[in-house]
Amino acid sequence: MSLVREHILEHLDAYLPVAEEWEREHDGSARRITTAHARKLREFFSTWTPSVGIPADVVQGARAFLAEFGMEPDEGWDAFEGPLAESPPTSTRKPELP
Repeated sequence: MSLVREHILEHLDAYLPVAEEWEREHDGSARRITTAHARKLREFFSTWTPSVGIPADVVQGARAFLAEFGMEPDEGWDAFEGPLAESPPTSTRKPELP
């Protein structure tokens, strides 16, 4: 099994019991986290082989999961090009003398 896939599954496996408990305790609340998208995402990742291209079902599953938490770029996913570029960090080291 791929280390990347294993790492993702490990996090989903840790998340699911916590989310299930939250669902049981807060059933009917205004802000409800559901486990349906997380379970589907876990199903997708269990058979995924990391590669350059990510299958559409994995992409859509991840977007649906993040949308439950209100995590979507204002301009939408397909227009999002990542965080704004930051200027490179400046070095605080003193230059070495010859």
